[in-house]
Amino acid sequence: MSTAIWGGVEIRPHGPGSPWELTDISLREIPTNYEAFGLLFGVRNYAGFEPVAPGRGLPDDVSANLRARHLTDRHHDPTWVSWAEVARID
Repeated sequence: MSTAIWGGVEIRPHGPGSPWELTDISLREIPTNYEAFGLLFGVRNYAGFEPVAPGRGLPDDVSANLRARHLTDRHHDPTWVSWAEVARID
């Protein structure tokens, strides 16, 4: 059985402190990559990486749109990662 990562990309178009907005960028276009899933989120972590962002839940300030999609589609084990964290990965 395969594992799929579902997600959204949110931005603050009006700068820091403004509300998050869900973009039209789809993570469904990214091919399944268990090494990346393990490194980022600890999912199918066959390589034994120290995950960057495992099990954080939804951010408190997630957009209403993304929260509704998460609840409606019944995704499980939500977590998130910031661009700054991804940029620091060696």
